[in-house]
Amino acid sequence: MVISVRVVTNSKSRRLEKTGNAEYKAYVCSVPENNKANAELMNLLSVELNVRKRQIKILKGLTKRDKVIKIDIDSS
Repeated sequence: MVISVRVVTNSKSRRLEKTGNAEYKAYVCSVPENNKANAELMNLLSVELNVRKRQIKILKGLTKRDKVIKIDIDSS
């Protein structure tokens, strides 16, 4: 499964909102430095979508606000 995620950093709360068919908006508390926001995004997606962190991979947008993320739902 491939999803698009827009990340909002420096938020007061952590949450994930579905905005479209395979589109999400993620609010994370971390700052976008030293990969902190990406790490928190991975944790948030893992919890909210009930998958393991190793099943989540950022395909595009590692340093951008808009990201394309692949979630491997077949592996355990």
